[in-house]
Amino acid sequence: MKKKPEKFHKKKTIETTSQKKDNKQKLPGISLRIPEFKNIYRFLLKPAFLMNFLAGFIAVAIILTGMSVKTHHDELQKMRNSRDEVKKEYAYWKSVVSTHDGYRDGYFRLATLAYRLGITGEARIYAKKALVVDPMFLPAKTLNEKIGEEN
Repeated sequence: MKKKPEKFHKKKTIETTSQKKDNKQKLPGISLRIPEFKNIYRFLLKPAFLMNFLAGFIAVAIILTGMSVKTHHDELQKMRNSRDEVKKEYAYWKSVVSTHDGYRDGYFRLATLAYRLGITGEARIYAKKALVVDPMFLPAKTLNEKIGEEN
């Protein structure tokens, strides 16, 4: 075997523990590069901070839920008020039709109001009465077909 020339050989050196520590200190960790990081990290992991953060999160969730409930409650009130108004109008048109027999628009209005209230049987009756008075009345035909499709 041939022996390699001396210049290509690496010299083996034995590192001592103090030299290893020196090598590690040459490349500092993130906490050494940013000294405030240690303090911030410690602050974020404190139980008091975590509890306050959790309490704040829950408070925001409660507020948002309360706002949502308020909005839904307002919408429900509007719907109830609207239904009450429809009932009043329905009663008014019923009295008008009872005094003015053969009033096509009155029958049709009663049919639409009954349909909005969910009284499909009466809606169909009033739509048919409007068609008896005027067989070519297109809105009453359309409503009658719509009521017939749902049942």
